[in-house]
Amino acid sequence: MTFSSWLRNCKCSIERRWALYQALRRKTISRRVVTRPRLEVLEDRWLLSANAVMVTSIADDGSAGTLRYAINQVNAGNYNEIDFSIGTPHSAQTINLTNPLPALTASGVYINGLTQGGSGNTTRLIELNGTNIGTSSDGLLLQGSNCTVSGLIIEGFSNGIEMARAISYRATVVMACLSIVAAAAIRCRAVSSARTLLAQLPWPTT
Repeated sequence: MTFSSWLRNCKCSIERRWALYQALRRKTISRRVVTRPRLEVLEDRWLLSANAVMVTSIADDGSAGTLRYAINQVNAGNYNEIDFSIGTPHSAQTINLTNPLPALTASGVYINGLTQGGSGNTTRLIELNGTNIGTSSDGLLLQGSNCTVSGLIIEGFSNGIEMARAISYRATVVMACLSIVAAAAIRCRAVSSARTLLAQLPWPTT
């Protein structure tokens, strides 16, 4: 083999090796790009509280799954939130009371009617109706402090929500997404700053 032939073969071998190296390098870079971690935008969600008692029935007999049962459970200190999941998801449900509900004596309780509609719901779907329990009735009687009521329709009561304990106006918060049709939407008994409370709550009454 002449020197020139050897030189050509050597050059071809080097070119083939270089081409193979470049091909392998491109594949490695391509794999790195494909497998690179990515951040994806997910829809907003909220989770049900891990310490919530669920209302699953429109009955008013005090059995498990009723609102009456749920209030008794939070009063006993077993839970600090009442959520709703009655019937078909996202369906409107009416709880017709046969007797006044027990007073909510626990503090720091959240009654969240909007949970009936699932994640991200802003529509009131749970109605609390007191037509069958006569006059001088309260929809909800709050005696604890730092309680929050949200996402309910409250109708057919003398007082939609009554706060009967001498507490400051900051202690019990009633959120704006309520619909209350009653002789008195919110009645504050023995609360010196009741006027301040009502002025700070732009909730609808129809």
